[in-house]
Amino acid sequence: MQTSDIHCSTLLGYKSVEELSKVREPFIEAFIVEKSREALVHAYIHAMEEKIGSCFEISLKKQKMTDRVIIM
Repeated sequence: MQTSDIHCSTLLGYKSVEELSKVREPFIEAFIVEKSREALVHAYIHAMEEKIGSCFEISLKKQKMTDRVIIM
């Protein structure tokens, strides 16, 4: 287990990587607030196809259902 895995788990409100790994929904549905999804998907496609990065704010869903904003 890597330190980054533990940080991702706690960022999303889970106590452990094992607890987070039990989530079976697609990542974007499970962890991204609906209003941020379109921008995130667009940025991902743009990065994969055009090799161009993006910088914007998204809101994450946490297990306790409070938002946390991060910069990507």
